[in-house]
Amino acid sequence: MERWASKLGFLLAAIGSAIGIGNVWRFSYIAYSSGTLAFLLIYLFSILTVGVPLLMLEFSLGHFSKSSVPKAFSRISRPAGILGWLMVFNCWMISVYYALILSWILAYAGYSITLAWGHDPIGFFQTFSTERIEIQLLLLVFVWFFAFSIVKSGVREGIEYVSRIFVPLMWALMAGLFMLSFERGLPVLPFSPSDFLDLKLWMLALGQAFFSLSVAFGSMHVYAGYVREKLEIRKSTIITALADSGFSFLSFFTLLLILGNTVVPKEDEIGLAFISVPLALNQLGAGFGLVFFSVLFLLGITSLIAMVETAVSALEERFGFGRTRASGTACLLPLLFGFLLCLLGKPGIILIDGLGAAILVLLGFMESVILGWFFLPNLSEHLRATEGRPIGRKLRFWIKFVLPAILFLVLLSRLV
Repeated sequence: MERWASKLGFLLAAIGSAIGIGNVWRFSYIAYSSGTLAFLLIYLFSILTVGVPLLMLEFSLGHFSKSSVPKAFSRISRPAGILGWLMVFNCWMISVYYALILSWILAYAGYSITLAWGHDPIGFFQTFSTERIEIQLLLLVFVWFFAFSIVKSGVREGIEYVSRIFVPLMWALMAGLFMLSFERGLPVLPFSPSDFLDLKLWMLALGQAFFSLSVAFGSMHVYAGYVREKLEIRKSTIITALADSGFSFLSFFTLLLILGNTVVPKEDEIGLAFISVPLALNQLGAGFGLVFFSVLFLLGITSLIAMVETAVSALEERFGFGRTRASGTACLLPLLFGFLLCLLGKPGIILIDGLGAAILVLLGFMESVILGWFFLPNLSEHLRATEGRPIGRKLRFWIKFVLPAILFLVLLSRLV
């Protein structure tokens, strides 16, 4: 089985998986639309109470089992193994639209050099997303070939090598955008204690905290399983969560500076990235646009290869595929579905995004129940063996009772 060259490589890959496009556009859109400092505080609370416990469980199970996600859950029980396969299939489904978004980002990186959208980014985006299908298809093939090349090269030579370069680079580029835009002045977010009573705000923050850390994808199980030596699971969890949250905040404040007085479309986060930001870039210059869309691509590709690796490990273990064959299968199937999605455009992306997100919360809820009620003593003992300290009584109570209840509420909020 594959393994990381170092624990640092594992950490960078885990951070790369967690920090994705959603950290920039979804988090920033929700925070911007809420218009209150309370959302940021509730989000931090949600990361600590929902994201961190679930991520710790995933790291623990992955490091304990050192196997693919389906096999890891099948060791708990045969029916639980179905959950592992559902994670793999949901990863596949999400990767279909995720890769298409990356092709759009690449196109806009090129368009930003000449500010091709002019003074009508709305019309330009509508034309691009519905009529320039050949450009989307060409770039989509490139995205999947790039992902295939990385994953095929293996954990050390592919994923770890790329993560060591891309993760620090995306931090540096986003920090550079922040500093270059700082002269525009950072607006003060309003705050009222009554905002903490807004149930919708809580559900948005809890949902974003859940999605942000890549939990219930299976990627974190797989990545932790590639660590052969003892793993400081608690420390790795905290570092990953802090890096993920820190990047979300950095991205949000950077976008606040970039957007200035630009009107953000009310419909969705796609409008934020491909309409509002381009409109603001007309004032800032082409260089800002190239850097911004380059950061988005780096964020997206490190998350995409994590999704692909989840499927690759399952195909290798279940069907005996070699890495090249498994990587090809894991990339070819979503590429073919991506061709169909190109024809549907933005409505298709919104549909699959919503469906994938709802399934993701359902899988997270099921995972919290299975691990909390049927495998927690094993994971606690594994933490004792690796760190000398088991899971504490209060945290066990939280994982068994509170965490599933919160995830169930988040699931209901998405279905109602």
